[in-house]
Amino acid sequence: MSSHARPVPLVLCGGAGKRLWPLSRVDRPKQFLSLDGSQSLYQTSLQRISDPVLFSAPIISTNSAYRFMAAEQAQTIGVAPRAILLEPESLGTTFALATACLWLQRSAPEALVLALPSDHRIDDQIAFQNAVRSGIAAAQSGKLVTFGIVPSGPETGFGYIRPGAALGPGVRTVETFTEKPDAPTARGMLDSGDCWWNSGMFLFQPAVLLDECARHCPDILQRANFAVDQSSPDLDFIRLAGGPGEAISVSVDRAIFENTDRAAMVELNSDWADLGTWNAVWATGSSDENGNVVLGDATLARAKNNLIVSEGPHVVVDGLSDLSIIATGDAVLVAPLDSEQGIDRLVAQLAATPATSKLSTHHPTSERPWGRCIEEVSGDGFKVKRLIVRPGRQLSLQLHRHRAEHWVVVSGTAFVRIGEREQVLEKDQSVYVPKGALHRLSNLSDQPLEIVEIQTGAYLEEDDIVRVEDAFGRVETDSAASATEPARLWIIPS
Repeated sequence: MSSHARPVPLVLCGGAGKRLWPLSRVDRPKQFLSLDGSQSLYQTSLQRISDPVLFSAPIISTNSAYRFMAAEQAQTIGVAPRAILLEPESLGTTFALATACLWLQRSAPEALVLALPSDHRIDDQIAFQNAVRSGIAAAQSGKLVTFGIVPSGPETGFGYIRPGAALGPGVRTVETFTEKPDAPTARGMLDSGDCWWNSGMFLFQPAVLLDECARHCPDILQRANFAVDQSSPDLDFIRLAGGPGEAISVSVDRAIFENTDRAAMVELNSDWADLGTWNAVWATGSSDENGNVVLGDATLARAKNNLIVSEGPHVVVDGLSDLSIIATGDAVLVAPLDSEQGIDRLVAQLAATPATSKLSTHHPTSERPWGRCIEEVSGDGFKVKRLIVRPGRQLSLQLHRHRAEHWVVVSGTAFVRIGEREQVLEKDQSVYVPKGALHRLSNLSDQPLEIVEIQTGAYLEEDDIVRVEDAFGRVETDSAASATEPARLWIIPS
């Protein structure tokens, strides 16, 4: 296979995954989670396209808030992306595909793009690779190739493809493409006997996709052009520019594939799942003799066809059926397994209520560029966290105006700077960081460092961090602080 025929995978991982609440939150979305205790969905997607004989190095398209998670998880499994594009805001898959195509055309105008969501499960890797090979000739001839799945029911959350004439073995034209039909339409298309689900994976030439954008959604193409033309490097990332005017968020399924006359379909003969709902997680999980799927610690009695997921609490279920029971450190969801739309409404309700709005966005465990932070408990005037710092990483040089901190080393070796004083802390040793003191925590060893951090003060939110120096480009200009704090607090001795 010639180098230009090897598709460039475009892995889309910018969504928040609200229907997998409370495990998935805005600051810790589903694609970066492991639902089986091993790799995340995103990492599994990257490994699916890691064969260098068939695929080029991937492009990652993600939200700026997820950039360090995307980079770190790729590095962990030995994947070196061609680029990581940071969207200015969540603008849908049409914008993501258009910006990636515009960016790729500058360096590899003849390349094919294979666009892939990062939350799919595909059991048969050989079948997936064969489907990609089957689609390459059609894509090179100017077709926009989608991959069809044999439907297992009248699902309303997927697109439906009615194929037409054969173009080659396993490849057909697309006669009609219907995105997310209502239930009667989905049932009628299923009963017709010759309809396929759209998998949400696409293979195409960048010039063809951009030409269809110009025909069917020129406003999105205009915004994408501006985003790429005004893009800028940011460490190892490409930061796309935010454009003027109203944001336009439309899926490529609806903007392009429902309207184009250049679509083709390749049959993907593999078990496939879009892990976007708890029902899908249950349906694809390993169940016991009563149909229960358990991820975490649980005890069940007289229970059937339930999904139980726990990140900590031991869940006990007696005499219940057909439920999702999801427990995190700060929330528990109990809902019918098929309540995907209901969860959307619940998350919106949480977000609209001041007392619960944080539950819709913030997860107790947050990934950081230096490691992981786990909020264990909080109360009036205090908060307790666990910090796990990766080998060779350090937090920013920072200060807090409203809180003091106590650090206790649980495991590993900590290198600590407080003001001008530097010291090394071993297991069971501790240090006090006064309010307003410039400080930094580093792990200079080759083993993980675990710290218990106890915060005390009148205000304990994350925006009480003034970063003075940071290895990850997170130093912010704080005009309000600079107007009130003495200038000496901002000076780092060389």
